[in-house]
Amino acid sequence: MGKPKLNRMQMEIDNEPTSHPKPMNIDKWSTSSENKLDKLINPIARKGADNLLHKIKKKQKTLRTKAKKRREQGIKRALIVKEKEEIKIAKSLEKLSKKKRLRSIQE
Repeated sequence: MGKPKLNRMQMEIDNEPTSHPKPMNIDKWSTSSENKLDKLINPIARKGADNLLHKIKKKQKTLRTKAKKRREQGIKRALIVKEKEEIKIAKSLEKLSKKKRLRSIQE
């Protein structure tokens, strides 16, 4: 006899990211060392993109192929939007740091 099968609701509750928080690796998805996102001061700003990538990597066994593709495409679109937001944040932080440098030089 093995383990009793869990229904979908129980599986979703068990697989929630809040039930077992893991330490976040800030640079786990950046491709190059020159990536502007690596310079972000606040790592929480990148947490959303890391969660989306985790959802892409996680295999859904209960979904059919078309549903899996639709789900993956939706997550990829959300990831692109999130990356654009993060690039905007990085650019604004870069501008602020330049202004601070100029002020310190002038003083």
